[in-house]
Amino acid sequence: MNAWPILDGVLRAPGIIPTDPPTLEAAARGDAHSLRSFANAAYRFVEANENDPDIAVIAYAEALTFARLAAALGEHRDRETLMFLLSRFAGWQQDHGRDDLGTRFEAASLNVASDLADDGREDMAEMVSRAGGVLSPETFEEAKRQREHP
Repeated sequence: MNAWPILDGVLRAPGIIPTDPPTLEAAARGDAHSLRSFANAAYRFVEANENDPDIAVIAYAEALTFARLAAALGEHRDRETLMFLLSRFAGWQQDHGRDDLGTRFEAASLNVASDLADDGREDMAEMVSRAGGVLSPETFEEAKRQREHP
């Protein structure tokens, strides 16, 4: 699945793109646009290298790191991006025979969705509710464990 349109939509939402180009220095200072840009660029690298798991896992790690930092700034769109990337990485792990890691990352994604639902996002509340019929009981147990022992 080509997810760039989803991530690009978050990055290019009205009022998001400043005139200054993203830089690593700005990202280090917590500049949301730079953090988003680096997360998106890393995910593009994942997609470009999906047939090379050694490269893809490094790119996923970078995308998740920048996405976590952007999400920590508290904007819903950044938390949605993190949720999406965690879920994609969970699926990638499962596709590569690492179901236990897939469960951990899917549980983390579920927790982000739950947090968004707690913040009043009805669409996320509905998604979490529907997840009961899709995700494994182990994922819910892991999500609970992560919430209790962060």
